[in-house]
Amino acid sequence: MPSTLPTQTAEDLAKFQRKAMEARIRYAETKQQLKHGERSLKSVLDDDGLQRMRVRDVIAALPGMGKNSTEKLMDKIGIAKSRRISGLGARQYKALLDKFGE
Repeated sequence: MPSTLPTQTAEDLAKFQRKAMEARIRYAETKQQLKHGERSLKSVLDDDGLQRMRVRDVIAALPGMGKNSTEKLMDKIGIAKSRRISGLGARQYKALLDKFGE
């Protein structure tokens, strides 16, 4: 017997949309804080609330880093373009902190 997916109520969908919007706002604020030196890379990588953020977005937000330098660094360290903070290995985590002096 095939299983059916549960149906989502309008309230459920609104809740999910609200939660997604809050996450996008938090990610944007974090990137601005990194860009302006108000927050350290280590504090972002260690923040439990940011673990679903993409690593490439975090690196690109750092002062002096752009799209090309971010891609080159990620290739050098061995971080996939789609990797999220929660998926970083210990070696990758350390390599990022070593690179940015933290």
